[in-house]
Amino acid sequence: MIFTHTGLLGDFIQTWPIASWYYQKTGQKIDFVVTDADCFKDIAELTLKQPFTNSIRKVPFKVNDYGCGGQPYKFNPADFGINGEYMNFGYPCYPQLQHGWIPYLLARENDLGVDENFVINVPVKEAVNTDVLVSKPFIIEQNQKLQYDGLGKREWGVFMLSYFVPSSVKTISGKNGLYADLCQIKQASHTYVSEGGLSIILDLMDVNFTMYYREQGGCDGRWFESVYYRQNNPKRKFISIPKSITFHKDRT
Repeated sequence: MIFTHTGLLGDFIQTWPIASWYYQKTGQKIDFVVTDADCFKDIAELTLKQPFTNSIRKVPFKVNDYGCGGQPYKFNPADFGINGEYMNFGYPCYPQLQHGWIPYLLARENDLGVDENFVINVPVKEAVNTDVLVSKPFIIEQNQKLQYDGLGKREWGVFMLSYFVPSSVKTISGKNGLYADLCQIKQASHTYVSEGGLSIILDLMDVNFTMYYREQGGCDGRWFESVYYRQNNPKRKFISIPKSITFHKDRT
C-alpha cells in the first residue's frame, strides 16, 4: 500500500501510528511517498528502520502552502511513475481540539485506525547519563512563515533554548544526520527541544524530554498540547513561554 503525504517532517511522522495500525491489521508494508522538501533529506534511514516500511520515495510535488500541513495534499503517485493502490494523508481542515490527536484526524478520512502504543524504532546499545540540547539544524523544519519577535521560527527556537535550557547540557550539532543523532538522544537521560518536527519524533520515541513553545494568540497551550502530541505521555514535559517575554538577537 502506498501512503502519500505532502506536509513537513512533523506532519509526516504523525502518519506513522496509522501505518503501524495498518501493518498490524493487514500484514502489508507501506511504500511512503513524500515531497522533496529539505526536511526529508535524511529521513530514509529512520523510516526504513520501522517494521511497517517497505520503501520511501520523494517526488517533486508542488506544495502551495504549509500553513495547514501541506496543501494541496491529494495527488496520484502514478503521475510520478509510482503505481499501485494508494491513500493520500493530509489535513482536510485545520486541526482543532475536538479532533483530538492529529493521527486520528489523518486516519479518519481513510477509515483507518491508530496504534496508540506505537514507539518509533531507534535501537539503543546502552544508556548514558547525559542531557542533550538539540541545536539549530534540528529545531524547526524549513519554509515556516510564523514569526516571533521578528525572528523566524527556526531562529526563535535557537534563542529560546539558549535562554531556558541548563548550560551544562550537551549540544547535538546535527552534522551526523537525523538517525545517528536520534540514537544519541535515545541514550540520553533527557533532551531539550523547541516546537517542531523533532519534538513530534521524541514524543513517539519513549524518551524523556522537555519541549518549549511560544504562546500564540488564539492557540492556547491546551489546544497545542492535545492536538499535536500523544496524550498522557509521562516522559514529556511542556513549558509554555509567555508572549510577554521577549528575546534579543544580541544575546551571547
